[in-house]
Amino acid sequence: MESAKLDEEKLREAACYGDLEAVKTLLKKGVNINSQHSINGWTALHWAAKRNQLDVAHCLLTNGAEKNLESFSKETPADLSTSPAILNLLGSPLMRTKTEEAEQNTITPHYLAQSNTGYKVDTHEQTKLSMTLPNGGDLVKQKVFNKIELVFKLRIAYSTDTDFIEVEIERSELNYQQFLIVCCSELGLNSKYVERLRKLPNTRLRKDRDIQRLKDFEEIEVVLVGSKPKFTIESDSPNIVGPALKNQNQTILY
Repeated sequence: MESAKLDEEKLREAACYGDLEAVKTLLKKGVNINSQHSINGWTALHWAAKRNQLDVAHCLLTNGAEKNLESFSKETPADLSTSPAILNLLGSPLMRTKTEEAEQNTITPHYLAQSNTGYKVDTHEQTKLSMTLPNGGDLVKQKVFNKIELVFKLRIAYSTDTDFIEVEIERSELNYQQFLIVCCSELGLNSKYVERLRKLPNTRLRKDRDIQRLKDFEEIEVVLVGSKPKFTIESDSPNIVGPALKNQNQTILY
């Protein structure tokens, strides 16, 4: 994940958890305050409104957050909040409530899968010395993120869209349940419809140790309940002409 994209994700995470200090730190770094999640289109202000984080919402609005920016499902931050104070900040004095259907359509990122009271977002980067210049000059510093990630390729099995997407997950979170949550979040799936996870070409992932053994850029398929492989007949197959036709004396006109 590129540095800018990672910081944008951290900003949305900090807004969600109400980590005002992290929000201010990231904004000082120049993070795009109106960046939208690639799947649901939520911004940091959407998350602050949804989680009723008043101080964070005020900070975001003061620093230029767009209060009327819509998610990919046409939701503004005001559509998500149940806080009268936040609705007032957003210029929407009426209390909003979400329907059950809208709640089901909300994509919950993996850092919200389990409650974590007092959670703080790590906004720091580490640097390490990577090499010495040939002329004996200063050491070159290479920035590395303090979160070590696994990158894997993901798609839905037997789908007409055969392309993979690349997904990142912290190695510290490598267990089966968390891995399943991330896969479903990235593909917009409900986990109750997942039959199995498969590491290509033919290995079923069943437990935490299976997930922890994964290496970068391995290909993972999500197999849905009731899905079946699609078989096609190649037009140049030597068996396309049956025995009965082969044995007949026929004249073929071209």
